[in-house]
Amino acid sequence: TLGEKGTSHLRRPMTRRQLKATRRKELMACAKLVHLAPVHILNLPDGGVAAKRRIFSKRSLKLAKKFFPDAILTFGPDGLTGHNDHITCWHVGRQLAKSLRCPLYLFTVPPKIRTKAAGWFIARRVNPHYQLRIAPYKRASVRVPLPPGLKKKIIRQHPSQMDGKSTYRGFPAYAIKEFTSAEYFAHSR
Repeated sequence: TLGEKGTSHLRRPMTRRQLKATRRKELMACAKLVHLAPVHILNLPDGGVAAKRRIFSKRSLKLAKKFFPDAILTFGPDGLTGHNDHITCWHVGRQLAKSLRCPLYLFTVPPKIRTKAAGWFIARRVNPHYQLRIAPYKRASVRVPLPPGLKKKIIRQHPSQMDGKSTYRGFPAYAIKEFTSAEYFAHSR
């Protein structure tokens, strides 16, 4: 999705069409920053991916067969934040990895904050697209270090999702350091 329902951090009102266009520009700016191309957007409805799961699976498989991925990276059953769209990504990612017979890696939280992260994410919620509880985070087995400052630069590419407050509002300094120094994945067997 492009996050067209995510209006809670907007500094000025926008229509869904305007927000979708804004979020597309932000995504492309981020992709350019990290030299990621091509970018494929499946145009699924924000907050409604579960209802389009069959279409999501079909489009993802078609795209994957075109590129022959070495692995599938997706959210885990926690959706990281408990967001329903992210949890649906986990279901589709599992199915995709099985169909393609390739490894599956689940995006997860840093080990040092694994037991507390769910509480911090739950406290930040502002819309109804979330599960009441977050499934336990998978234990990280892969750490991908990030160049200093890169994650902050990436996040700054999404001003429509920032309300002028700290990006990691509600997280202690040590957790922010963990989030910005590396990405973590759990290998799913």
